[in-house]
Amino acid sequence: MFLCDISESVIGLRIPWTPQWTSLSVAHELRRGMTCDPRAIANLMLDEAERQGLAVTHLALQKLLYFAHGMFLIEKKRPLVSGYFECWDNGPVHPTAYQAFKAAGRDPITFRALRLDVVTGQRSMIAPPEDREVRAHVARIISSYGGLSASRLVQISHAKDAPWRYIVDKALTSLALGLRISDNVIVERFKYHKVSIGDDTVIGDPREDTPPYLRLTSRTLLPFPPTSGVARSRRCACRSRRTPTRR
Repeated sequence: MFLCDISESVIGLRIPWTPQWTSLSVAHELRRGMTCDPRAIANLMLDEAERQGLAVTHLALQKLLYFAHGMFLIEKKRPLVSGYFECWDNGPVHPTAYQAFKAAGRDPITFRALRLDVVTGQRSMIAPPEDREVRAHVARIISSYGGLSASRLVQISHAKDAPWRYIVDKALTSLALGLRISDNVIVERFKYHKVSIGDDTVIGDPREDTPPYLRLTSRTLLPFPPTSGVARSRRCACRSRRTPTRR
């Protein structure tokens, strides 16, 4: 078993890393670029996965959506989807996409996200993206990652120094409201994602993303169940910072 960059050709992708792209230029491109509805991209991913004969769970879909957004952000210097990703227990999650597909639970997704008209209460189909670059990018992501298990996708998303881990570790010592993963952080740290080449079996394979569990601590909001590993590490960090009681 060995590790390789997520952009290496072993998985069919190579990202042209450009360290000259600063945070200021990211903000500039964010203002200029046209983003897609995350539900539309998720629907497109499911359509492509179905075409390739792949079954995709909600947990896997969230990671695929995150990887697609990160790679597009770096390659095209503009965001793929609107909104933001958050650090949940099993990796990055887009709240809007989560609400659209949470009904699938742990099973492979067999439906598509719909748009709700708040005035009429009617649901309608979400128009798919027409941008050829976007459609080709989504097809490439599914071809490269759609066959990976949910546990492997979670492992990749938890890579050391990568965006999810960076935000979680930062929240141990500073305020991190909602644990959002900004596009600036994705651009700066996406290169740390690794793919482990070898056995795909993982003990305790996660089956579903864990929704944020908001609990106010002494420094920040804790969006993890109190029994999760991240939550336990956060509590330990809080206890270590307490001032000893004078006798």
